[in-house]
Amino acid sequence: MKRRDFLAASSVLAAVWAAGHGGTAAEENAPVAVGFPPPDPAKRRPKRWMYGCGSDPERNAREMNDFGIDAVVGVPRDAVDKVTAAGLEAWLCGGAFGTAETDEANLARDLDGTPRYWFGSGSPNSLTLRDRCLKNYEGMAGTPGITGIFVDGCRFASPASGWDAFLTDFSEHSRKKAEAIGMDWEVMTRDMRTLRDLLRAASAGEPPASLKSPLHAVETLSRLPGVALWLRFRRVCINEHFRALAEVIKGAGLKMGVYIFAPSLAPLVGQDYAELMALADVVSPMLYRNYAEAPGIACLNWELAALASPWDGPSDSSARQAWLELALDLLNWSETVPERDLERARAALPSSLVGLETERARKVPGTAELAPIINIEDDAMGDTVAAVEQAGADGVGWFLFRDDWKKWLGPAF
Repeated sequence: MKRRDFLAASSVLAAVWAAGHGGTAAEENAPVAVGFPPPDPAKRRPKRWMYGCGSDPERNAREMNDFGIDAVVGVPRDAVDKVTAAGLEAWLCGGAFGTAETDEANLARDLDGTPRYWFGSGSPNSLTLRDRCLKNYEGMAGTPGITGIFVDGCRFASPASGWDAFLTDFSEHSRKKAEAIGMDWEVMTRDMRTLRDLLRAASAGEPPASLKSPLHAVETLSRLPGVALWLRFRRVCINEHFRALAEVIKGAGLKMGVYIFAPSLAPLVGQDYAELMALADVVSPMLYRNYAEAPGIACLNWELAALASPWDGPSDSSARQAWLELALDLLNWSETVPERDLERARAALPSSLVGLETERARKVPGTAELAPIINIEDDAMGDTVAAVEQAGADGVGWFLFRDDWKKWLGPAF
């Protein structure tokens, strides 16, 4: 069996395991285009989304409508009427588990009990944070004129937030949740501590031999059932909160959109495409291939780099390459990403990877519209948008509105 086929089969097996064992009930110089071409009447034109509308929403909305943008997300509530008056859909956007770094009572905790603040968020199982989140969406849902609300940040921490934050949440909030839904907390913490110690001890040199090949990795992880349990626990908790948010948003007669990680990364943070493609109206994978600003949470380039450098990783170049190859194998990106230099991979990944992740999302059954959101500062915009559309997406969005947005979008159209 070819390595590519083995890795693909391993990915499928991992997905089946996760789905089949979730079973608790609780659970800067580009040419400027004048606009998009007219739609082909024989073919539905992909919907075009923009995140943000700048400091002059009224003027910017008119220009976006003229150019061919259909919907704006993250509209300030006092600008909704300006956006809709220009003929665009206006969507609000909210977070999930936001809190202050000083709010130690509600922060996630690592395996040693140390509070870990990630992406402005706390423990996803804090009842205080969950209740506050739902009340926030109830308030947003009363906004006149909006089409819907996007949910962002509904997840656990990712590698790009740092490995100590990623390897959470072992707070009392999560312990109580695990016990309430019948998951073995002791096994989860025991095996996650074993895995953490293994990775941390190896992080300054070559990857551990026990994880270096797919067969060795399967053997090692089969002896640590708490690792799979940790991933399943994350998924069960996040699915539960997404369903609670859907009750608020759809109960108000609005559409629900979700910003989520790429399909290959989503299981690490507890996001479940099978659930969300059926639950949401719009699913928008965040497929930023060349996002420049650190820490690049959810961005393909930054999350890959973080996976490939646990606790900042080794300084030796050959060891860094070995960790990168291991991370690429884990995500089944090895054949799509030719780069084996960590710094260059962190700077940019191929447009074809955006297409691959769109294709993986497209294969998940469900009724939701699939509209990946990509980086607006993409010097290969034409290739990236083409990759998204050729993979069968229903639409494409851009993050983030900027005054020179036409220059960036022009090459694709």
